[in-house]
Amino acid sequence: MDHEGSVKSQAVERYLLGDMPAASQEDFAAHFFSCTECAEDLKMTSLFLDVTRTVIKEDKIVGQASVKKSPLSRWRSARYAIAASVACLSFMLYQNLVVIPRLKTAAAPQAVEVFPITNAESRGGAQTAISPVAGKPYLLLVDIPPHDERYRIRFVISNAAGVEVFADEVPDKIAQNTVPFLISPWILIRGEYSLQILGRSEEKDSFTTVARYSFHVN
Repeated sequence: MDHEGSVKSQAVERYLLGDMPAASQEDFAAHFFSCTECAEDLKMTSLFLDVTRTVIKEDKIVGQASVKKSPLSRWRSARYAIAASVACLSFMLYQNLVVIPRLKTAAAPQAVEVFPITNAESRGGAQTAISPVAGKPYLLLVDIPPHDERYRIRFVISNAAGVEVFADEVPDKIAQNTVPFLISPWILIRGEYSLQILGRSEEKDSFTTVARYSFHVN
């Protein structure tokens, strides 16, 4: 699968809505790992789907309670129900609006799950644990603590043996407070992982560690 074919066949939307055959899913997954544009489309569209589902759910609740609210009021209620960063990023999507009608009839298991990764242990909390649905992609929302090295931010996930299994790098315009990452279901198997956040300033060539989180995949 090439980029032109992916766009024409609406591969991103079909992949996230569960409409793509298993064989095509493997071809598309192999493609978006090597195609920056498709990988970014997948990340942004996932955020859009998550926010849209929240809005639809909020509309149903309002209708059942016979509470009359303006569209702006309903949107504000939905926005507070999710991470503020996800809502803000969703406005930046160049989404294909054809997926909205299909969302109203999409089954709940098809929704893209979202798991926040925070430094809970440093605040006396338990280690973060996530339980993704087998065979389904999901989003990790990574908290970025305040720091000075904001020109480029690098994220590295390693397994318990110290082997790097995922890495990505984003510019400062994206890495403000929380950054979403779409994770393919076969990348993180059950076990312990560490997430290292590294940053560098525009004047430096090397990265320095900004934060390190640990989490468990069930």
